[in-house]
Amino acid sequence: MKFSRIVKLVIVVVAIIFVVQNPDKVATGKAWVTNQVQQLATLLNTQGGQNTPTSNISSRQSTTSHTDATALNGAIWPKRTLKVYFDVSLNSKPAYATAWQRAFDNWNAAKVLTLTKVDNKNQADIVLTTENRDDTMQAGVAETQFLLNPITGKKSITHVTAKLNEHYLDDYSAVRKMNTAEHELGHALGLDHVSDHASVMQPQGSEYGIQTADINQLKALYQN
Repeated sequence: MKFSRIVKLVIVVVAIIFVVQNPDKVATGKAWVTNQVQQLATLLNTQGGQNTPTSNISSRQSTTSHTDATALNGAIWPKRTLKVYFDVSLNSKPAYATAWQRAFDNWNAAKVLTLTKVDNKNQADIVLTTENRDDTMQAGVAETQFLLNPITGKKSITHVTAKLNEHYLDDYSAVRKMNTAEHELGHALGLDHVSDHASVMQPQGSEYGIQTADINQLKALYQN
């Protein structure tokens, strides 16, 4: 018999003896093993997925007439300076490039987080882009990836791709395009929907621009 098999047999025998002598430890041991397996799955699951039970999670915040199924619920960036890549240009899509630029400038003016442009998409924390889809009710969406600390429960945003849907926004005014861009960038910074007062973060997403209440909420998220 190979040495490795002997070792495995010894381990199994010891485990059986331990379980027989310590039945009260079985539940604790199973819970520990389950936790370790989940943490290992987190390390292997680098892509993340919607509502996954592991610690690498993706949230899809959208601008529609309905609320989102998934919310950020306190997820924030672990840093205060964020790199932003504009995946749309004035030459190709001037209306959307302008909307994103105004949203970028207006959130920067709030002086809570510092947004800086980068030319390399792979270096970006936030990517601003567009899509053209008629199979959704979303005028915009912020696809957010964040890590969940299984011990503290704290969520840290790791990457966001924010999109404006041309299928709906082509018929919007420049102001409503900008408001929608501010809304999606607000999600990218950590803001959830609100519906009890005037806010750029109302689910519709295009009725209001950035309000003082929105800036105060962002400050509250990052006050520590």
